[in-house]
Amino acid sequence: MVYEDALRFCGSDGAVLIEDVAPLSSRSLAGIVLDERYRLVDLVGAGGVGEVYRARHTKIPRDLAVKVLQAEFRDDADVASRFRREVRIQAKLYHPNIIEVFDFGEHPDVGLYIVMEFLEGESLADRVARAGTLQILDVLKIVEQCGSALNLAHASGVVHRDVKAENIFLAKKPGAREEFDVRLLDFGVAQVDEAKHRTMTRGVCVTPPGRSIGTPYAMSPEQISGARVDRRSDIYSFGVLLYELLAGELPFECESAQDYLRAHLVSPAPSLRARSTTRWVPRALDVLVLRMLEKAPERRPQTITEVLDCLDGLRTLVLSKWAEAHLPRRRRGLLKVHPGGPERNKPANSIDATDSPLVVIIDDEAATRFLIRQHISRAGYAAVLFATAAEGLEWLRKNEPPACVVVDLLMPKTNGLEFLKAVRARLGALPVIVCSGLESSSLLDEAKRLGASRVLQKHQLHRLPGLVAEVLDESRVSA
Repeated sequence: MVYEDALRFCGSDGAVLIEDVAPLSSRSLAGIVLDERYRLVDLVGAGGVGEVYRARHTKIPRDLAVKVLQAEFRDDADVASRFRREVRIQAKLYHPNIIEVFDFGEHPDVGLYIVMEFLEGESLADRVARAGTLQILDVLKIVEQCGSALNLAHASGVVHRDVKAENIFLAKKPGAREEFDVRLLDFGVAQVDEAKHRTMTRGVCVTPPGRSIGTPYAMSPEQISGARVDRRSDIYSFGVLLYELLAGELPFECESAQDYLRAHLVSPAPSLRARSTTRWVPRALDVLVLRMLEKAPERRPQTITEVLDCLDGLRTLVLSKWAEAHLPRRRRGLLKVHPGGPERNKPANSIDATDSPLVVIIDDEAATRFLIRQHISRAGYAAVLFATAAEGLEWLRKNEPPACVVVDLLMPKTNGLEFLKAVRARLGALPVIVCSGLESSSLLDEAKRLGASRVLQKHQLHRLPGLVAEVLDESRVSA
């Protein structure tokens, strides 16, 4: 087989195509084969003491991630012990939002190494640095998935002790360009409850009393003071993360590590609602974040489940307040896309063969699409369903105009207001009913101003068939 000159490894089996002739630099281990199985291809990331290489299995055409210690730490017994701890802990924690560990070993040229799943994407820290504040649907998704991973760890007797944006990875979903899943990384400084994890803690060192370990800008007061920590310490760091995702800034902005430590020990966390960029935050959410950042562990929520349940109860209110503050002023690129295909209550090629008026339904929630279709189908209408406004607009561009469109207001990527503007520009007087779960009267008024024929809140779905009939009658009269 003939390969391009630039290729160094076979895409099928990882075999070397061009042997390296230059000596490896002190920073690069590319080309080394570990235990006749894992060929290191290129360096993809580095942390405080470790480096991560993309690797290729020599017998299976699969990319993997191999984490090794940097050269200067390979003879450090304490670092090596933490490295082994990371393997023991992560191998026991099987969860879709915790990076999966496949193998562990030692090689004379690289020292200790861990083989993990290879992920494409970026760290949450990189995303925040690049984008600043994130869109609210992304924030909620990250918090829910990371919280789920922490919940499993805590149930298994593991305290992460280093929850921060750098240790959260946003892994691209295969076939979905802008969609991601969360992975919680780096259990190298985790603490294990021996009573719950006796088999895991054999040989695992514990931080000596009076010594703190973690990242200064995210550490709990008890971590800083060197006291014994439990899951409530992770809840504090999780609160720092939630604060950062909502505000785009840490609760304390300091000049040095010592200043961060002092602030976490003695300074009250500032209210989110006191910041000009987060005045939209509902009071109940502000209270939750400040509870998570209480200095005394007993004053915080006691479990991650308590935090997630509270966030779930606030979800509709948070979405409404965020949308009210952002939608009217931010018209483009609002939210990340969650791709989904069209759904029909009959074959697409049979739509024109019926006398039933066709209604296009656009909503990113599958349950809502189903309920809307049920209501209008019982009233004698045909339906075609889409999960995103972009898909709905594409369908409208290629097909004859339907009788009516029912669209949500807050959706991924293209929101309902943008959809209304696009419809009015392309299709003029096509009837559009906005059906939203948001409670903001100003947003619903904005929808009317942009040409919505009717606006309806989702708890009034039973009224939808009547509204469809009304707008169809109005269309006939105006025609």
